[in-house]
Amino acid sequence: MGVLELIEVTNPKLIKLPLSIAEKLNLRKGSKLVLYERGNELLLKRLENRKGIFAEDKIEKNWSIRFDNLLARVRARAMESSITDADIEEAIKEVRKARHD
Repeated sequence: MGVLELIEVTNPKLIKLPLSIAEKLNLRKGSKLVLYERGNELLLKRLENRKGIFAEDKIEKNWSIRFDNLLARVRARAMESSITDADIEEAIKEVRKARHD
């Protein structure tokens, strides 16, 4: 299952990824990411490197359909559970606090 993190944009041209995600994706200086934008949604995907050539062909062509399906399931579950944005933000704060304790 994926990791949910809340990040704050302090500079509109620079977004800082949480260390846990950077480590999980093994991101290093020079790592390449693809950013998909659709409306108010963003999806980042790490490119794999083969002998210096970035394997863009590895990016799933049906990512949009899979992302839409996943988003619809998450939204449906949230609606069933009456989860609010405030609930999500509070849960993230609790997890972050537990990590630092």
